[in-house]
Amino acid sequence: MSYKAILLGILIFLAIPSAAAAQVIFQATFSGTEFCHSAVTKIKGTVFITFSAGGMLITKDPQLKDVISVMLINESFETSTTAGAFSFSDIDAGNFGIFTGTFKDNGDQVTGFTGNFGAIFSDGCFQTVTIKSGKIIAQ
Repeated sequence: MSYKAILLGILIFLAIPSAAAAQVIFQATFSGTEFCHSAVTKIKGTVFITFSAGGMLITKDPQLKDVISVMLINESFETSTTAGAFSFSDIDAGNFGIFTGTFKDNGDQVTGFTGNFGAIFSDGCFQTVTIKSGKIIAQ
């Protein structure tokens, strides 16, 4: 991950008033396929995701330190008073990623989501996975 992506991730969190007190962290599951060096591998596991006013952070740990992707929001719209759809793109110069999905909300914040994440990495490998929110581990 480039220093620019890390810096932007920090700036996104600093832009939210009282982020530490109001930040929602989801424990989410993913499953899908990785294609790398002519090998196809099924993958699944757990990630931790939080949303800000301008983006989404995907990490390997609930402390949000082992970053997988810092993504900026492309589009978000409500389809009803409690649901909607959104898309995000990865801002790291070395990799390309996009997440599109649907969400549920309570008018204040996202309460659940599901979507597809596709990523192409600088080494030529790529992944396509489905990510589903699980329990909220911090609020």
